[in-house]
Amino acid sequence: SGLLSIFSPTILLTLPEILLHFLAPWSAQHLLFFQYSAPIVPFAVISGIYGSSFLLNKKPNLAKNLSFGFTLYILSLSIFSNYYFSHEALYATQELYLSKSLLSFPKREKIKIYYQKEFVSGRRLFECLKQIIPKDASIAVHDNFMAHFSQRLNPLYLFPEFKDAEYVVFNSYGLRGVWTALWSTTQEGYNAGVAALFSDARFQIFVRDNLDGGNILLFGRKEKSQEITRRAEELVESNPSPEARFILASVYFHTDNLKKAKKEVEAVLRLDPENTGASQMLSAINQKFGSFPN
Repeated sequence: SGLLSIFSPTILLTLPEILLHFLAPWSAQHLLFFQYSAPIVPFAVISGIYGSSFLLNKKPNLAKNLSFGFTLYILSLSIFSNYYFSHEALYATQELYLSKSLLSFPKREKIKIYYQKEFVSGRRLFECLKQIIPKDASIAVHDNFMAHFSQRLNPLYLFPEFKDAEYVVFNSYGLRGVWTALWSTTQEGYNAGVAALFSDARFQIFVRDNLDGGNILLFGRKEKSQEITRRAEELVESNPSPEARFILASVYFHTDNLKKAKKEVEAVLRLDPENTGASQMLSAINQKFGSFPN
């Protein structure tokens, strides 16, 4: 609003939020391009309109003479802030944060990274995976994916806290590099939490997009095995996509139902021959147990 909001008392409505914003202990809350400033922005815009109206009514001749200057001033600030808060230099360390506005022109190869099959298939797989987790289940997830599970009936735990959760969900695509340090779940905490989860006798892994480690994983309580299997089967019935079939194959694989796992993973490869996770799983089944009769 080009500081025109200071000419309207409406801006005073945001004073408590502004104080909370700048007294917060985390530096990201002091900046305008994160979501924390969202409650302030509408009032700043509205008060900017009222501020302009006040100047036009109070000083009409002055406002008339300065109208072009005001227009240029607001337009210049809009363009500058759009460029400054969105320029790719601010996001150069994180390949998923590529372009935030029309004035941000990322390099062509960075755009290609975002649309690589790895990230596209990962997003689709994650969307399918969410569907097999009951709405009334308590889950643990790392903080920058908590919004995906915010509309739930039971507690949502911030990983690496998972002791009281029934399910633990990971989607670690993008959790690397400098940006990892910005999240409360740091890389060290993330690694320690994963190690603790693997050693916790109450949990087992049901879905992993890559047997060498993976970025998308689902852990659950062992007593949830039948429920997870049933929901994965229902998912394939309603949505026989390669992502849904891969989830079911992974559930079968990690619950030692290898004949069914092989059948599903072969179906995945017919639909998506370049699915490396499915190829790894099929190879692991054949190496460990040999070929099953159809």
